Amino acid sequence: MTIFSAITGCASDDQGFTENGSNSQSQSQTQTVTVRRGKVIPLISATSEVRVSSDFTVSASRPGMFHGSVTDGQLVQTGDKLGTIDDTTVTAPVDGVVTSVARDNSVSANYPLVGIQYGGLSTVVDASVLLRSIGTDTEITGRFQVMDGQGPTNCAAVVGSDAVNTTDTSGISGPTEGTRNLQCLFPKNTAAFPGQSATTALMGVAVDDALLLPISSVSGRLESGKVSVVKNGKSKVVAVKLGVSDGSHIQILKGLNEGDIVSAVAPGLADDVNENQ
Repeated sequence: MTIFSAITGCASDDQGFTENGSNSQSQSQTQTVTVRRGKVIPLISATSEVRVSSDFTVSASRPGMFHGSVTDGQLVQTGDKLGTIDDTTVTAPVDGVVTSVARDNSVSANYPLVGIQYGGLSTVVDASVLLRSIGTDTEITGRFQVMDGQGPTNCAAVVGSDAVNTTDTSGISGPTEGTRNLQCLFPKNTAAFPGQSATTALMGVAVDDALLLPISSVSGRLESGKVSVVKNGKSKVVAVKLGVSDGSHIQILKGLNEGDIVSAVAPGLADDVNENQ
């Protein structure tokens, strides 16, 4: 998907490009990557502790008039009808016990409708970045691998959670401002115990024919960023609009065209490294 090449620096022009050349051979060559089209699956992964699943809420996917079809304490199975929003049926993502039901009312999108207690284990992942890039109304699926145990295995469902992360890839404990935690519910036949470690990957819907660059070549991650465009051995920092990422590549929504060549190192990173040496 990526192409690496060496480009020798030459004189600057009047288009905002600066000379890459120097007396050092290592500095006179710029490693580059090319903007290519391809398929990307929005993805985040984290390592966290296996725990008893926390109660979750099925929320409204759209505004409308809600009418509940279940009662507190009722046992529901996967796919059972929980109620309706106008002509749209609200269903249970997994089996469980109903813990709360909203009153019949005109509701907004994302309004909590039915609480469910799932009788199984789960992991909790901070999905804030993923949700900001794909939106809250996009289907999310997941897989998990229990450390020294079962997997990889599909999550029974990916649902919301107010639980606190004990460990994640950022090393931060607990939710912070703006955090959106999601639970990967384990199938009930999973051989796991609370307290074990597991790696969980959450995925959105694949984006086909996306303009892509390696993440290492882009500064910034959420919506906007910068790259160093290389042309005839000269470089120019260009602002870009960013889309989804799979952790390796990131979608470019605006600012570049297919075939454009950019530095393999994000703008400012090489300078910061050199200054610290």
